Amino acid sequence: MKSTDFNRNESKIRVLQEVRPEKKKINWDRIIYLVALIGAFAFVLFVAVKKNLYVRGEGQVLFKKLDIQLTEDIQIINFVFKEGDSVSIGDTLFFYYSEKAINAPQPILATKEFVISSDNLDWIVRERLTTQKRIELANISINEARRLIGVTEHEKKRIEHEVYLDIYPSTKLDQYNHRLIDLENQIVSNEEEIRFQRQYLEYLDNQERIERYNERKKMELENASQRNSIPSLQAYVSPVKGTITQIYKEDYEVALESDIVLSVHKPTNLYIKAFYDQKDLKHLQEGDVVDVRFPDGSTSFGILQRFSFATYQLPEEFQKKYEPTTRSIVADILPINELELEKWKAFYKLNVKISKPILSTS
Repeated sequence: MKSTDFNRNESKIRVLQEVRPEKKKINWDRIIYLVALIGAFAFVLFVAVKKNLYVRGEGQVLFKKLDIQLTEDIQIINFVFKEGDSVSIGDTLFFYYSEKAINAPQPILATKEFVISSDNLDWIVRERLTTQKRIELANISINEARRLIGVTEHEKKRIEHEVYLDIYPSTKLDQYNHRLIDLENQIVSNEEEIRFQRQYLEYLDNQERIERYNERKKMELENASQRNSIPSLQAYVSPVKGTITQIYKEDYEVALESDIVLSVHKPTNLYIKAFYDQKDLKHLQEGDVVDVRFPDGSTSFGILQRFSFATYQLPEEFQKKYEPTTRSIVADILPINELELEKWKAFYKLNVKISKPILSTS
């Protein structure tokens, strides 16, 4: 082989290095814009579908209730049960007096104490006040006499010193001695007066007890003589089984013939009173299954059972203040089974949302 075959010098032909294109950066602005555009389109589509493919209404969970209302004026004495208590048929709900008892001339309610008044008792009260005033005046006189005794004795000691010094004769002390004797006699007299007046007070107290005892017996005899003519206390018993949800009166309050005394609800008769726009009537019919959404977000199902084809004014809780009064179609919705009924009990008188697909079949 030729020596040139082993020539290790660099080749005169140079190979160019491969040039690779740079990677393109991700355009995040475009992606965010597309996502926002798609989201807005989806939201508009969802609102349009929701508005045009569903019939919606608002409702309130209610019990069928029995309002207790008597056919005459009564005075309620006391309620046996409280709001929220369960009652059965025949349970006594409250005690009352009838209209005849209310109009009776004599008081019919038993009280712990009689209100006793008479001329003798009035005289005793006046005498007691006068006697107490005399005792107070006597005490004031005694306190004043004791103060004057102290002043007189101090003055007497000063004069005695001057008598010892022959400034005054001894007869000068006589007037102070006489004054002290008068003051002592005044104290004794007032103390005797106080003792006498206190004895007189005891006498007045005894006379008052006797007078009150006689008056009390007299009133008891009068009440006993009228007892047969006074109607007895009556009891109102529950005609149904249910739960007391509201009591409209208080103990000893008068309920007129037109007044509702209390309401008893039957928990098994739970329903939703739903309000629909008048334009939705063509999409609703009895037997439709509707979706119910409660305020806590939970859902349930109900059956549209009854329609009231007359329009009703929308309740205040559903009526917006700035809008004119709305009149709606009213429907009753019942739970589809006992399981759904139990769910509804927790939402009594709460507002719920009702919806139903327009294209659904019953």
